[in-house]
Amino acid sequence: MPVVYISGDGAPDWASQGVPKSIMIEKPFVMSQLIVAISQLLNDRTAGAAALE
Repeated sequence: MPVVYISGDGAPDWASQGVPKSIMIEKPFVMSQLIVAISQLLNDRTAGAAALE
């Protein structure tokens, strides 16, 4: 399941140790960052479903 994580702590190891199919947003963030992250995960999910058809 795709997940957007939000943390006040830095995430320097997220790329190598993070959860697959997830995105980390560090605080403070602006709403547009959250919208982009959700859009990316939804688009990836839609593309994957289309490939299975």
